[in-house]
Amino acid sequence: AEIDVYSVADFFADEAAAAFQRGRVSFRKENIDDAVKQWSKAAELMPDTPEYVESLQRAKQLQDRLRILREAASETAPKAGDTTPAGQ
Repeated sequence: AEIDVYSVADFFADEAAAAFQRGRVSFRKENIDDAVKQWSKAAELMPDTPEYVESLQRAKQLQDRLRILREAASETAPKAGDTTPAGQ
């Protein structure tokens, strides 16, 4: 039995488009981790699609920035039971 190469390519394109769309929904809901996961899948399936690759890169940059902000916030947040104002 021969495999229809075009149907395999179409399958990958459809799967990538579906993953990209799920990533867009996640991104709009501010679920950046899931958006990165979905867009990684889309970019893996269709690495020559600039929209998929660029969206993934931007989401990863945002994910890194949010991680840095969370770490900075946790370092400056008062500890439980600490009554000293932050920064003093």
